Amino acid sequence: MLRSLVGSEMCIRDRVCFNATSSDKGDGPPLVTQTELNVAAQGMDMVFDPTNGSSHYEDDDNEDDDRLAICAPSDIHEFVSTPFTDLGVVQCQIFRHKSGLFNSYPSYELYLKDGMRFMVAARKRKKTTGAYYIMSLSKDEISRHDKNFIGKVRSNFTGTQFNIFDSGVAADDKERMKNGSGELRKDLGFINYESNILGSKGPRKMTVALPLVNDQGQAALFTQSKDSPDVPSLEAAVGEDGNVENVENVFCLVNRAPKWSERLAAYTLDFRGRVTMASVKNFQLVEDQEDDRILLQFGKVGTDEFTMDFRAPLTPMQAFGICLSSLDNKLACE
Repeated sequence: MLRSLVGSEMCIRDRVCFNATSSDKGDGPPLVTQTELNVAAQGMDMVFDPTNGSSHYEDDDNEDDDRLAICAPSDIHEFVSTPFTDLGVVQCQIFRHKSGLFNSYPSYELYLKDGMRFMVAARKRKKTTGAYYIMSLSKDEISRHDKNFIGKVRSNFTGTQFNIFDSGVAADDKERMKNGSGELRKDLGFINYESNILGSKGPRKMTVALPLVNDQGQAALFTQSKDSPDVPSLEAAVGEDGNVENVENVFCLVNRAPKWSERLAAYTLDFRGRVTMASVKNFQLVEDQEDDRILLQFGKVGTDEFTMDFRAPLTPMQAFGICLSSLDNKLACE
């Protein structure tokens, strides 16, 4: 069961009875519960203090990197599709508009929190195999055939793997390529989900592969899929077991694992006041579990309102696409 806490910690209540103090009833050692075994198998600690014993969340050395970024884009298309290179965190809001039976075909709007400036909208298409979201610079006309179409997010049937593409032409669309009707489609991101570690309501494991960004702020180019074995792909960076593979010009992110709090008797993540409602869809992405530097975090703050905070080297479009993948239903993970 999930619940939210004062102080914006996401807490995931264990569905298996936690019995860490059972030794009080006898002289033998404490009983090892299934919860503790699951936690140990994932390399997580049983005690978590987000402040590391201090009143501050981060060291002074990271103060500049954790400040809020000031964004005043003059060209929205360039801003959302270009890797962010400045120091600081970009804070955004996402609003959901429900549509269809059981909210089967929602649309979403992404805004910069500062000034609530609209950036990107997305709509889930009907009659497709797997999830298919269209991204547009217009919130009024979200279509693949509109000039504001900038990309899409597509999944496999079970919703465990997602690709983020720009608006280019697919390499296997020979007719459009022959007519020269557009640039070759770029692969902007690949997201892999695995079944959660604590049952149907626990945290899901995410691995995200993105094109590497060089010192000049240019992202590596990926235009093919894993169906073309002679061309490296983002998918190749994520193994079948969800582990990160060494692939040239790819960097990977993983979701930060929640840790067990003895005081709260719950699994927790600290969102620094930016998330107020508990959900299995809330996440934080880091480069590795030992790294406290969060590159993207997403969480629920209302029935149809969410926060999205990201930093370099992600683009707003990549960050939004990853959040769309988390918002979508996943048959194999829920």
